[in-house]
Amino acid sequence: MTPADIATIIALAAVGGWAYWNARRMAQTEAEVIAENIEQGFDEDLPHDELVWWRIEWVGSGWIAAWMILAAVLLLGLDGSWRVALSVGVPLACVAWAVFTLAHRYTLNRARGKDWRYTAPGNRYDWMFIQHTLGWINRNNYREHVRDDHAMNYGSLASPDYTKAIHRAGLMAYAFEALVLVAAVTVALWIA
Repeated sequence: MTPADIATIIALAAVGGWAYWNARRMAQTEAEVIAENIEQGFDEDLPHDELVWWRIEWVGSGWIAAWMILAAVLLLGLDGSWRVALSVGVPLACVAWAVFTLAHRYTLNRARGKDWRYTAPGNRYDWMFIQHTLGWINRNNYREHVRDDHAMNYGSLASPDYTKAIHRAGLMAYAFEALVLVAAVTVALWIA
C-alpha cells in the first residue's frame, strides 16, 4: 500500500464521516421543524429548494476538509502527485453526496415515523424517482396533482398502489445512491 493509497483512504473516511454526521444532524433538525410546523397547523413539507444550498454548504465543507487532508499528505512528500489529489476530488464529492443522501433520507424518515423508503413529491430529487413509479397518473400537471393529493393518498387503504409506488421510488433512490457510493470509492482507490 502506497502513501497515496493511505491518504485516499483517510480522505474517503473523513468525507464519508463528515457527510454522515451532517446528514443525521440535519435530518434531526428538519424533523423537529416539521413537528413544530404541524403543531402550528402548517404543512408538514419542508422548503426543499431553500434547504439544498444549506446542505451543499455543510457537505461541501466536509469534502474540502477531506481534500485538504489528502493534499497535506501529498505535500509532506509522501507522494507529491497533484494528479492524484485533483483526480480523487471528484470521487470524494460523489462519496460525500451519496453518504449524505443515504443517511439523511433514512434518518429523517425514521425521525418522522415514516417508512424508511418514503420519498416526498415536494422534493425535486425524490421526484426524479417518483415520476417513474406513478405511471398510472395522468401526466398533465402531474407533479402538482401528486403534491396536492399526496397527504390524502399516502398510507391510505384506498390507495395502496400509491403507497407502494412511493416506497418503490425510495428503493430506486437508495439503489442509485449506493451505486454512486460504490463507484466513487472504487474510482478513488483505483486512481490512487
